[in-house]
Amino acid sequence: MIRDALVLGAGTGTGLALVLLGLRPNRPALVDVLDGLRRPASPPMTARQRRYQVLGAPLVRLGLPTARTRSDLAVLQKDVPTFLAEQAAAIGLGVLALPVLAALWGVGGLVPLWLAGLGGLIGYRWAVTRARAQAERRRAQLRHTLSVMLDLVTISLAGGAGVEQALDDAASVCTGWAADQLRAALRTARLTRQPPWRPLGQLGLDTGVNELAELAATMQLAGAEGARVRASLAARASGMRARTTAAMESAARSAGVRMSLPVMLIALGYGLFLLYPAIAAIRTGL
Repeated sequence: MIRDALVLGAGTGTGLALVLLGLRPNRPALVDVLDGLRRPASPPMTARQRRYQVLGAPLVRLGLPTARTRSDLAVLQKDVPTFLAEQAAAIGLGVLALPVLAALWGVGGLVPLWLAGLGGLIGYRWAVTRARAQAERRRAQLRHTLSVMLDLVTISLAGGAGVEQALDDAASVCTGWAADQLRAALRTARLTRQPPWRPLGQLGLDTGVNELAELAATMQLAGAEGARVRASLAARASGMRARTTAAMESAARSAGVRMSLPVMLIALGYGLFLLYPAIAAIRTGL
């Protein structure tokens, strides 16, 4: 009897609580709602992504990936579970590869444990370095496209167009991944009825391209119309071209330095090839 009364009371209390929650639901904050409207909804996870999530779960418990790697993944438009699965596969391959190579090399006895750890560390660094290099190439593409677009914007402003119209016209001319990202940011600004520099600044924060954040700050300070915007954008485009040129020259010098070592080795081998008959004749005569 007492047990039935307890069960009945628990069921009644639970039902009343559910009714009250239904009548007065928990309302999300206005900031969260607006942020959800500005950002596209994430698609549902596929079976492959769920498998990747299970494979990368141990790395998530270790606090991976880092904030910088997440920024690189945002530029590459790659989800975290996929990257963690690739990283886990690279670590596992490294753990197995070095001991197997040591065994094939003829190392007798037990393979040292530190060799497997070194292979896992190499696999971890390879996955991170590969993602970072790909992200840097995309950031360079985004900077180049932004510089070209700013040149077109200044021309449109000189012809009497407004800032938003000039940005839309310039973005419609450019092509490629970076142009698609800029057009998406401008489309977000148009749909949410906000100034175009806000989505551009957010894109700069998401991708780690400081030039976009600086451009947004410049446009916000310069105002919405007039020659001040045109002069500011022209100066910004000139500065970006100068930095891009300096980066390209630095990369060319680095490539030249890296190529000098193979050339020296080839020259040394060719010299030994030419001197070998003379050296052999001297050794025979001695």
